[in-house]
Amino acid sequence: MTGRRPPIQFTALLGTATLAMALAACGGPGGPGGKRGGPSGDRAQAERDPALTHGALVVKPEALLISDLDANGDRVTDRAELTRALPALFAEIDSDGSRVIGGIEYAGWAETALGSRYPVLGLAHFDADNSLSIEPAEFDTGMQALFTRLDTDSDNRITRTDLFTTLDMPASGARGGMAGGRGDRGGGGGRPRGPQRAG
Repeated sequence: MTGRRPPIQFTALLGTATLAMALAACGGPGGPGGKRGGPSGDRAQAERDPALTHGALVVKPEALLISDLDANGDRVTDRAELTRALPALFAEIDSDGSRVIGGIEYAGWAETALGSRYPVLGLAHFDADNSLSIEPAEFDTGMQALFTRLDTDSDNRITRTDLFTTLDMPASGARGGMAGGRGDRGGGGGRPRGPQRAG
């Protein structure tokens, strides 16, 4: 009849149907970006750019430390530059001039130079005799070992390529990924599986 409002149940049903059609058009199940209609936006982007599925390139703080020792500004740190720089670097960390770097001194320096008071490259990397301190010979040995580890092609030169490592991270649209999955809530699928050397 004219002039009468439609029943409340009919209005609610009409609204629900309209919402469902809008969601389908925006990529819900059966829509263009849904499971049946095609890949989601993140997955489609990963398919267009395969690098997104192979991980993220990152530079570790200890690699940046080696880069800082580039004396001539050619963006390469060679073994000779490292060796020449070590006495001054030791003196910088040895703030009290005692010729021994203690834990507090190392932590204070690491907070600025490595981004954390308790970095991955910790005091234990250098402390060969477990004295909870670093002597000059231990420091030299530890820095030379770090250089060798970063020198992936063993040419005694640390280039920008040597500084990078790869984090193996799934595409954000993948199941368990950090976006759309449960990795950011402790599901485990979206967390990096640890650093690996760049190939």
